Amino acid sequence: MKKNITFGLVLLLLVSACAVQPTAQPTLDPNAFATMIYGTAQVFAAEIVAAAPSKTPTPMPTLTPTPSPTLALSSQGTALLRFDDNTWRFIDSKNGYELLILPEWLTVRINEQEFFNAWSLPEANDPDMQRQLTFVQGQDPDIFRIFAFDPRAEHKQLHFIPNISVAYDANDTFPIADELETLKEAYSTMFTDIHDLSAESFMTQSGNEIGMIEMSYILENTFKEQVTVYQKQAIYKIPAGTVIITFSMTADVKDLLIDDITQVIESFTYPPNP
Repeated sequence: MKKNITFGLVLLLLVSACAVQPTAQPTLDPNAFATMIYGTAQVFAAEIVAAAPSKTPTPMPTLTPTPSPTLALSSQGTALLRFDDNTWRFIDSKNGYELLILPEWLTVRINEQEFFNAWSLPEANDPDMQRQLTFVQGQDPDIFRIFAFDPRAEHKQLHFIPNISVAYDANDTFPIADELETLKEAYSTMFTDIHDLSAESFMTQSGNEIGMIEMSYILENTFKEQVTVYQKQAIYKIPAGTVIITFSMTADVKDLLIDDITQVIESFTYPPNP
């Protein structure tokens, strides 16, 4: 079961790197999960980069959407739409699922139009948000399908911006119960400062069986501040593989964001709605 163990661990480590950017990152092979897990283990002891990125990506021309009876998909087979209330609707047509993210979250796919547009938003004046966007740009869009960041100042603590990642692995087809058991064991032995670790499976109100892992651990940032991080991973088994949604934030704001987390978890649907 090495493949699915490393996939879950890689997601946890890489999203941690996105939240607290290390001073130096190892070279990663996105197709070799075993290599990635060992190469990124240092993320949990890494420090935040104090300086803002030296350059921002060159924005693409702004595209004016035109009405079409056919859903416009990216080269990765995804679409990002907005409802009248500005809630985000993410559709992964290639892999056969969709989900919703609340409008307060800055939501981007890697190197798609909304990613480049994000650099011109007021939220991107924050060096911590710049680091997050810079990190996102370097990830593999075949694996990481979408990211979302909470720019609300009251939810950011010690340079840590709450974030969501949605990742997909076609090769992970192990049953949820087996995956939860193995991941929980791996997490408990890998981190000496991990606590409140739990793993369970249940049915959502929308009728999906999912696996859920929750944990907290401590990071030290560049300013020698101890940051207690809370993370939750929701694991969905779909016909085309496995989708893992990882939620990361400081432990102190977890209760403030429970509705946002629940919205994403409950909205997951496969196949996508017409």
